[in-house]
Amino acid sequence: MGSISYILLNFLVLCYFGKVYCGVPVFIWESSAITEKEDVVPALSQLDVDEFTNHLVKKIHIHKPLIVVFLEETLSVEDFSWKDNRYKGSFPQLKNISSMSAKLEFIPSVDDPMTSLRELIVSHDYVWKKYDGVKLPIESGIILVVKMKDPLNFEDRPQMLRRHDGNIAEIYSQLLAKHSRIIAIFTGKQSSWVEFESNRVKRQLFPEGSYNFLVGDILLHTLSPPVLYDGINNITLSSIPVLVYDNRSTTTRFSRMILKYTLNNSDGSSGKIVLRLKFPKNEGRWSLSEIEYEDNSGKSFHLLPAMNYPLGEEIGSAVHSTTPVIFQYTDPNGIRNISLVFNDMLVEAYNLSGFYPPTLLSGKRATTSQGPPYFTEAIWSGLIVTFILGIILAWGITMLLDIRTMDRFDDPKGKTISVSAIE
Repeated sequence: MGSISYILLNFLVLCYFGKVYCGVPVFIWESSAITEKEDVVPALSQLDVDEFTNHLVKKIHIHKPLIVVFLEETLSVEDFSWKDNRYKGSFPQLKNISSMSAKLEFIPSVDDPMTSLRELIVSHDYVWKKYDGVKLPIESGIILVVKMKDPLNFEDRPQMLRRHDGNIAEIYSQLLAKHSRIIAIFTGKQSSWVEFESNRVKRQLFPEGSYNFLVGDILLHTLSPPVLYDGINNITLSSIPVLVYDNRSTTTRFSRMILKYTLNNSDGSSGKIVLRLKFPKNEGRWSLSEIEYEDNSGKSFHLLPAMNYPLGEEIGSAVHSTTPVIFQYTDPNGIRNISLVFNDMLVEAYNLSGFYPPTLLSGKRATTSQGPPYFTEAIWSGLIVTFILGIILAWGITMLLDIRTMDRFDDPKGKTISVSAIE
């Protein structure tokens, strides 16, 4: 009976916290002592729409101050408590603002704060405005909604929140110059613990403006266009080339990525150049051994890596170099020297199942994954826990089956039972 009560108690606690996680935290601060009477909200309570509306009405029913809402797409209590290894949180500017505010409130869970704010439009004649990034209101009786921007490419959540923290401090300081009574609210549309399909943000694998060439099983990425010096002038290969994949691994054990560029000259004429990147494969390793350059006249030159050895790694690994990678052709007669320069280059061949973006790479080698593992950490954890619980259950059943009852009992009026050593 006791175990059943314990299970029911845990179930109720989980249900409660699951309900709380569906709400969003609300952080409120006031520029001046607007509210005459304190209305303390219990720390573990969750306010529904009507309760939060009544809570706001108690703040605005006399002075009708400006309400500014800084709205995140997702927000949770953990965003406020998170700290890095230097014990710095995500909201350093907000911490400074709150230390100078007249009143602070933190409500850990509100069902739908935006609906409660819209109720003030009908009940207290507030005007709803969205911040356009330029004009700030000078009159009171307005609910100004400042929507925080989406995350940038390769920006993690703490970096995004710190950027938003700076935006909040800047906008709030501008409002203070025009208004003496402000109620500022920092909240979100939904909890970070609840994921909706419509709220997913599409992120690019590589930064905008980068140059990515992917054909067949070969990837080449640079942050800036390749630069070709043909002995006369520099040519920046910023145009989009025609990509061709030449697979000869079945016969000569190498593949080629062919880039065909069309160049427009200043005199109105056009020319064509071709780059053929050769990727041999040998004993589980790939390499970028040479680049064949064909100029507009059809003459070919073989460009070799300037470090005198081919770029390469084991199949399943990528090479990433933050320093310029140079391929050169040295004319034995010294008439025409040619060089091709790649800046911040990432290259991989024969296995593109899970390479990492360049901004996430550390060093000059990045090991790529061989595809998703069949047994993930969660599956292994579940199997191990299930195995341990199964052993405990089997041991308990064995102990229960091993219980033996007495087949003889003492008769208090009769002779005492004596058990011999043999028995």
